Amino acid sequence: MNANISDEEIRTGVQKEYGLVISQINFLPIGADARTAVYRITTGDETDYFLKLRQGKWEETAVTLPKFLYDQGITQIIPPLPTLSGQLWGNLETHKMILYPFVPGHDAYQVDLEEHHWRELGIVLKQIHTADIPSAIRRQIRQETY
Repeated sequence: MNANISDEEIRTGVQKEYGLVISQINFLPIGADARTAVYRITTGDETDYFLKLRQGKWEETAVTLPKFLYDQGITQIIPPLPTLSGQLWGNLETHKMILYPFVPGHDAYQVDLEEHHWRELGIVLKQIHTADIPSAIRRQIRQETY
């Protein structure tokens, strides 16, 4: 999905919410969420960021849970960066704006995992699934009802 928001609106929104001056914006045609557009943005000092623009229903746990898990020492999770006001997302018209550090690389569909990768993945998944999630966050997590 392309967010139908101009590059200039993105520049203005990122500067207002995060205090960053963008020199380059590249739309990335990736992801499976039809309500989310993603961009690689570059600042004047050539720092790259990964920007998500999410439209529609918003669930705070999409940012609060990864941030909590990262703060618990699960550093394989990439947490969202806070806005100037300390919030984990900003607003841009009808979209939520979530900013992350940009991490270049390939996903497991593009690269075969070796045995030590699988072991590390298992360790991290165990850490995630055994983490003591605070009730304020846990109450916000959707539950399947069969």
